Amino acid sequence: MRSILRTSLASLIVGLALACSPTMPTVTPQVARVLWVSPVGVRLAIEVDVHNPNSFALYANAIEGVIEVGPGSTLGYGHAFPRGTIPPEGVARVVTQVDVQWTNLGALTPFLVNPGPVPYVFKGKARVGGDGVSLAVPFEVNGQLTRAELIGAGLRGF
Repeated sequence: MRSILRTSLASLIVGLALACSPTMPTVTPQVARVLWVSPVGVRLAIEVDVHNPNSFALYANAIEGVIEVGPGSTLGYGHAFPRGTIPPEGVARVVTQVDVQWTNLGALTPFLVNPGPVPYVFKGKARVGGDGVSLAVPFEVNGQLTRAELIGAGLRGF
């Protein structure tokens, strides 16, 4: 009898844990725009739509990520702390500005000799949480830096 009671209790606990575990939200990038470029970094305006499939609200806590200009060519890292609520079983747009500090300006060297724009990808994570839940949802946003922006920031020596 004790064995059946333990098994039933264990099954109930596992069932409750699975029923209460959150479903991962999805992040859909909408906008990535360069606001300014300087010798120390770049400021990006980033907007993402966060879809919350859960029955409880989530809160946008942070957006963090890296800018890459080619496979394995990381220019820098950045983060921001937007504040916003994603309603239960709903969608909300999270708008923020991410300051990315340059860590590898040498990765821009090949692009400075070409007149065209420098394509980049911001590989980010949106950190959302609520009701004792903390989730990091990956996303990517593509954009471009113009040669004029880079030269205007004083990066002509690279």
